[in-house]
Amino acid sequence: MQNTNKTISLRVHAGSSKNSLEKRADFYELWVTSRAYDNQANLKVIEIMSKCLDVPKSQIKIIKGLKSSQKIIQILI
Repeated sequence: MQNTNKTISLRVHAGSSKNSLEKRADFYELWVTSRAYDNQANLKVIEIMSKCLDVPKSQIKIIKGLKSSQKIIQILI
């Protein structure tokens, strides 16, 4: 079985009152309760996407936007 990579564009809202994920036309919008401080929001992004996509957290990587609300994540499938 061959591994493939998939990328997903996200717009992240850190410090929200609840965790939520919505599909838009060409990206996902993600609200996370964690603040954008000390990498907390990025870790929560990986945790939530891992649960939603049913893949281990170790297979999800933020490849662009570590310090931005606009992110691109890579999933090893």
